[in-house]
Amino acid sequence: MRIAFSSVSGPDDGSYWSGTPLFMKRHLAMQFDELVHIGPLQLVWQPFKQKHSIYDKMLRKTYIWELEPLVHQYLSMQAARLLKARGRIDLIFSPGSFPYPNAFLETDIPVVFWADASFAGLVEEHPGYRHICEENIWAGHALQQRILDKTTLAIFSSDWAAKTALDRYEFDDNRVAVVPFGANLTVQPPSLEALPAILEQRTSSECRLLFIGRNWIEKGGPFAIDVLSELVSRNIDAKLWVVGCELPKDAVNERLSARVVNKPFLNKHVESDAEQLGELLTASHFLIFPTMGDCFGMVICEANAYGVPVLAHRTGGVASIIRDGQNGFLFAKPQQATDYADCIARLFSDKVTYGELCRTSRLEFQNRLNWTTAVDRVRVLIESL
Repeated sequence: MRIAFSSVSGPDDGSYWSGTPLFMKRHLAMQFDELVHIGPLQLVWQPFKQKHSIYDKMLRKTYIWELEPLVHQYLSMQAARLLKARGRIDLIFSPGSFPYPNAFLETDIPVVFWADASFAGLVEEHPGYRHICEENIWAGHALQQRILDKTTLAIFSSDWAAKTALDRYEFDDNRVAVVPFGANLTVQPPSLEALPAILEQRTSSECRLLFIGRNWIEKGGPFAIDVLSELVSRNIDAKLWVVGCELPKDAVNERLSARVVNKPFLNKHVESDAEQLGELLTASHFLIFPTMGDCFGMVICEANAYGVPVLAHRTGGVASIIRDGQNGFLFAKPQQATDYADCIARLFSDKVTYGELCRTSRLEFQNRLNWTTAVDRVRVLIESL
């Protein structure tokens, strides 16, 4: 089978969408006879700069230029030209749906996409869409329906994402599948057999929390500080590592300043940075993921790969990744920092229960939340078309 991997990003772009299309493509290439890349595709945003300014400064609304139909039309035009140049293609495969190269593509070739959300789900859950303008809402729903109309199989990474698509748009449920993404890791995580030795290295005197996210506010950074503060007030020797974003100057008070370590950015595709991230995951007791709204949460898979349980708000696709008591715990929104602290304190004081949670967290990665397993399931779905 000759598959065209049609993506806005380049074939080796590890920065786009946390590297998800890159990992998708690599593992699909291992499963099929031939995978040809359609991309990178040019995104034209300059004509919409003035419109963005008007909405932002005058109307106090969020305007997202990636939802402009003209952007998708231009992407489809580029994709059509590249597809023609590639010769025979049996199937077109695309990661994500906004921006999307196939919305206006005229073809008889089956089209499959693998996304973490429908547009309806983004409007419902994602913080960046909370104040979206009416023009975007109209265009986004119309584009999503058009995308589904032209799709042979829609694969979503969570039950939540699939449900929002089926509830809002006209689409047969027998053309929808749910397959979680895998962990975007560039280094091999420790094996399950190595976990007991790792747990011995996780000191029982200092509780190490890890927070990873590019957007401090959206990912719930202030809440993570509140959890740390609550633990310290209970005389638990706790520390918090913040990775992926620059801490705001007023984020941490003087009492906690020595207990918070900030590593603003670690590039997984740089060997030394990937090793640092691996060391942090190895040493951490818990990943705190109190996101305000998330479609999936790739970092959950990555933490589980190192046997690190995750505490998170029950939001969006996160609820499809975390199974209570297996690879972490979910908390309903809104939530109090004391509830997180209660859970952490209980597990941190019970070495046996904590060790078993780490083991089942690693098993969730091994059995479900890795790219090899995920793409193997996708291969079966594609071959059944």
